[in-house]
Amino acid sequence: MRTVHIGGWYINIPHYAKCTITDESKAITQIIEMVKEGTVTSVQQTKVALQAHSICVHGDGAHAVQFAKHARQEL
Repeated sequence: MRTVHIGGWYINIPHYAKCTITDESKAITQIIEMVKEGTVTSVQQTKVALQAHSICVHGDGAHAVQFAKHARQEL
């Protein structure tokens, strides 16, 4: 799961420490916010409007299937 900058663009800079959300509960919280509230919280802790059409789970992660199942349960 990627974080979002206040401008609404996804952060994908390898040296940016907050670029990837590795904590499953934080990632799922962000998914729920995107789907149910239509917003995402930026790294600056500001709500950014976002209309999510899909959620991409990269299958090469060690727990990708488990994560996808858990996310779906929470939704």
